[in-house]
Parts: sequence; C-alpha cells; structure tokens
Amino acid sequence: MTTNTIRPTGHLPSLTGLRFYAAAAILLRHSVEQIFPLAGLLQFSIVGPVGVGFFFILSGFVLAWSWTGRSTRPGFYLDRFARIYPLHIATTIIAAAIAMAIGHGSGRGLIASLVLVQAWLPDVWRMGGNAPSWSLSCEAFFYATFPFVNSRVANLSLRRIALCGGAICAAMAFYVICYALYARASLPYASALSPYTFPGYRIAEFALGLLLASAMRRGWRPGISLRQALWATGSWYGLLALADWIAASHGIRIGQERGIPLGALDLAFLPAAVLLVAAGASEDLTGVKTFLSGPIHHALGKASFALYLVQMLIIERVASTRSASLADAKGAATFAATITTCILVSWLAHKYVERPLNTIIRERGRSVGNSLSKKIG
Repeated sequence: MTTNTIRPTGHLPSLTGLRFYAAAAILLRHSVEQIFPLAGLLQFSIVGPVGVGFFFILSGFVLAWSWTGRSTRPGFYLDRFARIYPLHIATTIIAAAIAMAIGHGSGRGLIASLVLVQAWLPDVWRMGGNAPSWSLSCEAFFYATFPFVNSRVANLSLRRIALCGGAICAAMAFYVICYALYARASLPYASALSPYTFPGYRIAEFALGLLLASAMRRGWRPGISLRQALWATGSWYGLLALADWIAASHGIRIGQERGIPLGALDLAFLPAAVLLVAAGASEDLTGVKTFLSGPIHHALGKASFALYLVQMLIIERVASTRSASLADAKGAATFAATITTCILVSWLAHKYVERPLNTIIRERGRSVGNSLSKKIG
C-alpha cells in the first residue's frame, strides 16, 4: 500500500459496465413480480433494489474521482443538471399522461417529481410522476452538497478515511434500527423517513463513495480482483435473497414490509457494493482489460440511466394488458419480450434523447456563462 496521491482519470470502463447489471437487478425486481412470478426467480429478484445503493456509492466515487483543480461549482451543477434532467422530464411527462388517462394522476405528486423533492415526502407524494425517479430526488440532494463536502473528504488521511467510513456505517445501522421501531409502532409519516428512500439517510452511501475515491487516490487498493469481487457479491446477493425468503415464509413483518425490509437489505449489501466498486476501479486504473470493459458492456452501461427511467413505463403497460401474472410458457415469452424491449428502448432514449439534450444544455450553458463573464469583466 502507498499513500502517494494519484492523478484521477475520467475513464473507468469496468464501472460503466457494472452500471448495467445494477440497473438490470432493479429491472428484474419490477418485471418478475408483475409479469413472470416464477418461484425461485421471484425470490431472487426481490433483493434487486440493492442496486440503487450501488448506484449511490458509484455516483459518489465517480464524481469525486473525476473532480480536478479545474472543476468549478457552476460547471459541476450545469453538468449534473444536463445529465439527469432532460430524460427525467421526458419520462415524467409520459408517466403523468398515462396516469391521468387511466384516472390515477396526482397533481401534487407530479409537481414534487418535477422539482425532485418527492423522496423527502410520504409515499402518496411519489405518485403522479415516474416512480423510479424518487432516486433522482436523492441524487439532486447529493449534487447540491458535493462541492462542499468533497473538498474536505479529499484531504483526509487513510486513517481518517477509515474512521469516517466506520462511523458512517454505524450511524446507518443505528438509523435502520430506529426506523424499524418507528415503523412497527405505525407512527405517522413513517414512509417519508424510510431508509430506502429518505435522502438524509441515503447520502451516507454517496459519502462512502467519496471516501472510497479519496482512499484510492492515495494509493489504497482492495487486494481482490474484479472477478473475485463479482463471485463474492453474487454469492452474498443470493444469501440475502434466501434470508429474505425465509423471513417472509415465517411471517416476519416490520411495518408494511413482509420479510426483511429494503433498508436492512440495502445496508447488508453495502460492503459488497463498496468492494465491487473498489475492485472494478482498481483493475481499470492498472489497465487490466475485463469482460465489463468491452464495447457491448460499455454501450449497455451508458444506457443504464435510461433503462432505470423507462422500465416502469413499459412494464406497467405490459402488466395492465394481462389478466394475471403467470409462470408459464406464455408468461416466460412475455417476460423475455418485455426485458428486451426495455433494453432496446433505453438505448434509443440514451442515443436520441439523453445524449443530444445533454450536449445542447452543456454547450448553451457554457456559452451563456462565458458571455456573462465577459460582460462582468
């Protein structure tokens, strides 16, 4: 191990490839139950939402790793707005139009979604827009705090990084326990404080990503290959799915959730997610070519944000045309077609909506910024 500072690079192809699998885990969670509830596959898919925690850690890591001395706060905020808002607004409008057409629209939910504050509010406020976009409400909060927090995290020693990481994990565990007691008591507005959606809790995962980037910039490496990390992560994911199935089959319930609550599952998966990001980044930094760094995984990873946002628009429409979800041959065919359609539509949305609008907003934003600077100067 060395503590020499390492200059960051902007290209981490294995991490880009991993993004697709995190989005795919969430896709399975949403699609299996509604379209093809095959025993075994259904239990395996229920743990899929832990992919959101992986994204939060990865987001913190990538942003901290790519931040340089030339980065500015206005430029950062412009880039983040251009990155998430165009596709968010497009999918939210489509989701709202569909909801209103079938009489399920919510004006307040739509407004909360458009301004990205829905994750701070109870469940009823998350209706009316595109359901998965609640996580963008968390991301918007992370982005707002990033330039201020990162400047402090970047200067920490490896020892302080380890201490901060341990303190964050302990605080997360304490919060999950307190929330479980709060939810069991059926106290009001519990859903607004859920450790699965509450931005004030989930920023801890983003902070762990910042700490990991700072540690790796100082030379720390996980001492495990990406392949080994993938095997360990997959095995742990399977064990969590088994534990959740056992808990659910024994009637364990906390609040409204049957089985192990999502917040607890996410917390249990946290070490594996950190390890996976660290292992992937480590091999990318040493120039090791992995199966995740190939062109197909690169394209799928780039479209993962679009996959996350378009999936429910497709899955709910498919599910609404079926009288029941069946684990038979027809259900399997419908399931396969739905997954394929989600991936294809996400690639098209990334190429023809997300990427062009991202470029336009950045270029026009920088042009306006340069004009204002000249006038002020």
